Amino acid sequence: MCDHILDNDIRTCYERCNQYERENNDAFLLDTFFPDGRFGDIIRKRHAQELHVVEQLALKFENLGDTHPLFYLAAELRNGISSANGTVREYNEAVRKEQLALAEVDIAKEALRKQYAKNYFDAQQEKGRVKADYLFPSLSAKNHDDPVEETTDTTEQAA
Repeated sequence: MCDHILDNDIRTCYERCNQYERENNDAFLLDTFFPDGRFGDIIRKRHAQELHVVEQLALKFENLGDTHPLFYLAAELRNGISSANGTVREYNEAVRKEQLALAEVDIAKEALRKQYAKNYFDAQQEKGRVKADYLFPSLSAKNHDDPVEETTDTTEQAA
C-alpha cells in the first residue's frame, strides 16, 4: 500500500510539473525531472531501485530552492520514501519472527519425539514389550479419505 501511495506521489509530481510548465512557458521542469517525458518507468522499477530514483527526484525538487512553488513536493516524496522503508522493515521483521517461530516448532517436535521414544523404552523395561506397545501405539498417518458408513436407527424408521 505504501508503494502504491509513493507511486501516486510520483504521479502527482509529474502532474504538478506539467501544470507548472503550462502556466509558465519559460519553465522546462518536466524534462529536468522526467527526462523520458513519463513517470511509468519510475513506478515500474523494483522497490529498492524506485526508492533510489525517488530520492534523486526529491533532491532535484530541493535544488529548486525553498522559494519555488514546487519545493514542497520534495517533502512529500521524502515522506513517501520514509513510509515505504518503514513498511519494508516491518515486513522483514515479521518474516524473521515467523521463521524463528517455525524453527521453535521444529525444535519442540524433535524434543517431543525424543521424549516419546525415551518413555517407550522405559515402559518396555518396566512392563515388557506387549504392554509398552499398548501404552505407546505406533503413530502413523492413516488414509481418512474412505467414506464412513452411516448407521441408521431402526426405531426412527418404524415410527
